[in-house]
Amino acid sequence: LLQGVESVPTTAASVGVGIVAGPGAGASVMASSVAGNEYVKAREQGLSPLRSAIYGSSQATVEFITEKLPVSRLVGDLAAKSPIAKTLMRQLTAEIPGEQAAIFLQDLNEWATLNPDKTLSQFVAERPAAAVETLVATIGGVGTTVGITSAAERATRLTGQVLERREE
Repeated sequence: LLQGVESVPTTAASVGVGIVAGPGAGASVMASSVAGNEYVKAREQGLSPLRSAIYGSSQATVEFITEKLPVSRLVGDLAAKSPIAKTLMRQLTAEIPGEQAAIFLQDLNEWATLNPDKTLSQFVAERPAAAVETLVATIGGVGTTVGITSAAERATRLTGQVLERREE
């Protein structure tokens, strides 16, 4: 759960960029964060700068692909002033399968690239726990993100209405 909440600042930045520059740009914010973090992880494991860059880029590609739809939906729901329950449900239906795919693909890449001594059986044995942890983190992160972004959108809209009335 904490992992999902810890991702809120990056998610909020990506939503802000998504509102201004489009969902693809918003998803790029998340992917850039992943690329940098994974590059550092690979370098710490002893990979060359080139192999680390390839690894970080591949992890970021998975992140971009699996985050573009949820960012698009959230930006769309905010623009449409959708009710918070509808926004929450749409985010959960986009994020849960996307995050499950992302964790599997990113973990598989990490296993193959950074943990070559780990057996396939060990990788497979970790999947159920990884899936549950990802589900819990996703629900926590989505709930927090939807709450914060919905509140910020509504506060901004109300502030705009107040300023318009003052100008009249």
